[in-house]
Amino acid sequence: MTVIKDTFIKVSKVYSDQTLIRAGINVIPYVGGSIDILLSSAGQNFVIKRIEKFIEHLENQVSQLDASKINSDFLKTELGFDLIVKAFNSASKTRQDEKLKLYAKIIKESIILGKEYQEDEPETYLRIIEDLSVKELKVAKCLFDIKEKIVILTEEEQMKGNDAAILANKYPEFDKDELISILVRLERTGLIRELVGMYLGYMGGQYLINPLFKKFIKYMDGL
Repeated sequence: MTVIKDTFIKVSKVYSDQTLIRAGINVIPYVGGSIDILLSSAGQNFVIKRIEKFIEHLENQVSQLDASKINSDFLKTELGFDLIVKAFNSASKTRQDEKLKLYAKIIKESIILGKEYQEDEPETYLRIIEDLSVKELKVAKCLFDIKEKIVILTEEEQMKGNDAAILANKYPEFDKDELISILVRLERTGLIRELVGMYLGYMGGQYLINPLFKKFIKYMDGL
């Protein structure tokens, strides 16, 4: 964990230098000073707590790895440094523990020897998790389970027509109307795409899983 902690120290120094941001905030008429006080006191405490929790999750996850399987050199690279900076930034923006665990898992997976992924994939996963709410991420996981036949649908459920109706029927905690909007949001991330074309009885609302989703889904375990 020494390399990880050393990198954290460097990142913390970069992240804590908010001089230009604070200067910009203070020029906002009437409210700038109040916002600066909030961000430099209570807000800073919130950020520190979130990052501390993120580090705790990361330490717990990495400690479960065999030391021989950790690619410590990755964290010495510019790519590794940038990834951790972005993970810190993402962690600072959420109070939701589920997301902090996912951010930690992305870092953990990126330092495992022999992992094969496109250079920008971990950063893409950070962006997707940051852009979506926890509920939207859970809907994504449920949609994936249905599409990949991990959850078996009855013939009656399959006849519901569109994916929002199928999800609402299978998972009563989700509202059908809300699901329609959530599926549109998921499409914008690039995880899914709506089936288009004309065939008898098709009214739209069915989605296909993109290759990116299949790679991303492993980070959703435990959500």
